Amino acid sequence: MKRKNEMFIPYKLALTAYEKGFKMDDYNYINIGWYYKQRNSGEIHGLDVFYIDTNQNIQQWERLKEPVEAILYQQITDWFRDKHKLHFYIVPYGDCKHWNLANIGRTDLKTDDGRLDYIIRSKYSKTKFKTYYEALNTAIEEALKKI
Repeated sequence: MKRKNEMFIPYKLALTAYEKGFKMDDYNYINIGWYYKQRNSGEIHGLDVFYIDTNQNIQQWERLKEPVEAILYQQITDWFRDKHKLHFYIVPYGDCKHWNLANIGRTDLKTDDGRLDYIIRSKYSKTKFKTYYEALNTAIEEALKKI
């Protein structure tokens, strides 16, 4: 099972999403994780409840003073698509070793005019993200600016 960064969106993006109106209740999502601070580095990551309950090294993690439910990547992409009509186009880069944020599109427009964001497309056209999740985090960050 995936852990930390691979399962949940980064903490700062989650805070912005909550500020912009994301609610677990909107989709009857159940909470499967919380954001925790790693004691030695101070970094904040989402941890799933199974990891929290079974990990012998849980003492390396500290619960935040104000608990924040961790948001799954699937939950945030559903929210953008269903509530804000935004969809992310993330594709392999030409070398097939990296990833590219090809675009953010609108799912509610029937014609090509305005459906794709050409500013995003040109801004990231030559960007090689090392992982799919780096590209997805950038897409989420850009989409949060649009709402």
